[in-house]
Amino acid sequence: MRPASIHSRSSSSSSSSAFSFGNEEKPISPSGSSGSSAFFSKLTSTVRDTRSKVEAKKTELNATMQEKLPEWKSRSVMYGNIARETGIEWGRRGKVAVERWKKEPLTSPSTPHLEHSVFGLSLSLAVSRTRIDPEDPVPAVFRRCVEYVDKHGIMEVGIYRISGSTSTVNGLRTLFEDGSDVDLEVTQPDPHAVGALLKMYLRELPDPIIPTDLAHEYSQVISEAIRTQEDVGKDTLSLTPALLKTMRNMTASLPRDSFHLLRLLCAHLRRISAQAATNRMTTSNLALIFIPTLGIGRHLFYCMVENPSLWDTSSSEIPPTPSTPPTPSSPSTPAGPVLTPPPLPQKPLHIKLHCSPSATTKPLPISTNPPPKPSRSPHHTKKGSPPISCSPPDRVWKRTHGTKVNAIGRQFETLMHN
Repeated sequence: MRPASIHSRSSSSSSSSAFSFGNEEKPISPSGSSGSSAFFSKLTSTVRDTRSKVEAKKTELNATMQEKLPEWKSRSVMYGNIARETGIEWGRRGKVAVERWKKEPLTSPSTPHLEHSVFGLSLSLAVSRTRIDPEDPVPAVFRRCVEYVDKHGIMEVGIYRISGSTSTVNGLRTLFEDGSDVDLEVTQPDPHAVGALLKMYLRELPDPIIPTDLAHEYSQVISEAIRTQEDVGKDTLSLTPALLKTMRNMTASLPRDSFHLLRLLCAHLRRISAQAATNRMTTSNLALIFIPTLGIGRHLFYCMVENPSLWDTSSSEIPPTPSTPPTPSSPSTPAGPVLTPPPLPQKPLHIKLHCSPSATTKPLPISTNPPPKPSRSPHHTKKGSPPISCSPPDRVWKRTHGTKVNAIGRQFETLMHN
């Protein structure tokens, strides 16, 4: 029996040795267990020491804060008082600076350049420094704007209502800024920009065109006339001969420069309203634009624009002066409610910019017989009917007919047909 057991033990050991891979765990020795116990005990003591040190530092910091807290509070109150006093002082200095700034524009040495600027200059000084002719009673910028709009803009739809390009208006202002006389026929700007320049000049006048006391007298006379009339409505003014004479005498008492500027402006606006069927600018539409600019009442504006006899100087002390001095480029037109508009521009802007001077002057003498009636604005031509042709194209700077190439082609066709 023992040999069999021995054989079986040997076979089992051989089989176990056959399937072993050398990774069998070794038994832990007593010396290894004692090392790990020493390590853990050392780690525990280190953590305990660190915790005790942290607690001690925390206690020390709390004691320091309790000791320093009253001092910090006192410093905070001190700095807050200093900041409050400093803020009050700077506020007082700011108020003083603002008050001084409000008073400085009247006596500041940085404003003498305005003496050489037409815009914002008193009307009398502007007339004496910039008049075109020694006998011309209006400034050059106002005269040039009226002449140009009379010639090129009287048939424009919405003239004085549509504003021109801001850059163009600023450029024109720069040309007239130093009191120079600029011939607008050379540059040929957009009539709407010239109209905006005229309104800008009137708005920047330092004194009202009609003195305050005289404007008050106008208002009283008109209010009394409206209150006493019976045949018309309460909001309508009936200009009787007696009222017209009274207002003519009051108009004659205007300052000389204001009188001539208003007479020229009213005659100009009367010519524009006479073409209201084309330009859509009736007297009522013009009143919406110029009443705020001139600072006058609605009834007075209507009376000045629609009654040329109000400006009759035959019985006044103001010497008669022609509303438009004779110049080769702008023939004088009689004052009246209905006037024939001036001729259309001779040189379109795009032809002038893209052609030589000799080429731009060739089309001018070709058309010697202009049509009896000026061409209507392109916005009001009937559908299906070609626009009325004149010697040059109709106000091509607005580009309402298409591109520049198309406009040049139409001009060439017009010249060939003529």
